[in-house]
Amino acid sequence: MDRESLQLKVDDLKYKFQKNGAITYYLISGVIVIILIFFLSSNALFNREANLISSDLNKPFLVDSINVDVTNREYNPENHLIQFNLKIDNLDINTDSNLSIELREKNNPNEIIPTKLVKVSDQDYIIYATLPEKKWSAVSLTFINKNNKTNEIKKVKFYSDSRDISIDNNLKEQNKEGLTIELVNEEIEKVKKEIKDNDIKIENKNKEIDNANSKITSLEKDKEYQTETEIATTDSTITSLKGQVDSLNKDVEKIKKDNKELNDKIDKLNKKKEDLEKMVK
Repeated sequence: MDRESLQLKVDDLKYKFQKNGAITYYLISGVIVIILIFFLSSNALFNREANLISSDLNKPFLVDSINVDVTNREYNPENHLIQFNLKIDNLDINTDSNLSIELREKNNPNEIIPTKLVKVSDQDYIIYATLPEKKWSAVSLTFINKNNKTNEIKKVKFYSDSRDISIDNNLKEQNKEGLTIELVNEEIEKVKKEIKDNDIKIENKNKEIDNANSKITSLEKDKEYQTETEIATTDSTITSLKGQVDSLNKDVEKIKKDNKELNDKIDKLNKKKEDLEKMVK
């Protein structure tokens, strides 16, 4: 092969290498871009959950000496009405206290949104407000308690994220009777959940009873092939297991009694609801 032919071969190899190298470069770059996009989008999804600005429902907190529990929150995207259900203890008997509430939206924290506080019973209160923004991210309820004697002010904030609120397209302001019906329904659901939890407890305890009885039966059979000393040890174990069974049976009976009372409570709540519905009509 002459020098010229050899040079042509070298040039051809260089060209192929450069061509294939460019393709490899673009492939690697493309893969890196895809990985980055996936990582960033996944990170955004994780951050979305991590950045939820919401306080837990049914977790009472103290505003000085006043006990506050936010039990429910709802929002109607049609009329922008937001509702908070509260249980407040020690408000009426604490004459030195003056509890007020401020509602603000995260995107406009300097604006105080007007609220309407409705007293349904000595403990039950409802907060209504119409949010000025159609698209809101989070709101804060600030509970402010001012002591009339000392002028000392205590504040506690409760947060609600737009992604963590019950949506009700039929939500509207109601009168005291209508709100009482709503709270009765809420109470009925809580009692039903308590009964359901108790049923699970009964089921688990019955399984423990069956397991203990099965062990007792097995141990009784084993005694046929045991020495007197071994039988004495086995009898002691059987006595202990029987004691556990008796204790578990008592627990089951108590839970069943509790469930009976809870079912009676549901009946009375349904009767109260029926009477209230007649008044509303």
